Amino acid sequence: KLRFQSFDCENRWSAYRNCSCRIGPEDMQKLSCDIDFKAQIKQMWCKYKLLVPRPAHNTVMVLFEGSFDVCQFLQEKRLPNVLAQYVYENMVRDSNMPKQCPFNEGPLYFHNISVLDNFPAVLPEMDFTLFLTFSKPNTTNEVELILKGSLLE
Repeated sequence: KLRFQSFDCENRWSAYRNCSCRIGPEDMQKLSCDIDFKAQIKQMWCKYKLLVPRPAHNTVMVLFEGSFDVCQFLQEKRLPNVLAQYVYENMVRDSNMPKQCPFNEGPLYFHNISVLDNFPAVLPEMDFTLFLTFSKPNTTNEVELILKGSLLE
């Protein structure tokens, strides 16, 4: 069971008009995100990093991290990280995500994402912070999503 504490969007990309992230109020287990593009996006990269605390050492540990070309992924539909692949499959169920690049001007939404659907029970109970950064290659243009939560039972 997942319980989310916060889900924030930081927009540092002028092609995005708005980025809104929220946690479903009824059970704190579903996520939604709405994005409004001001312009067409022809190239996009995604970096992801999952951090977990190590209380005994008063530090955090990177559980996994990586990056990928979003447009190439949309063509191939395969991610090198199995956990990221599960998250993607759950994200697009209630979404208007395009099947290929470019991302056109206008709204893009992901609603009521239940991250654990079809997710293998491989991770122990833990708190976590997930960083997802979507960026335009070779620029400082980016949108960062920061999700904090706990994996229980």
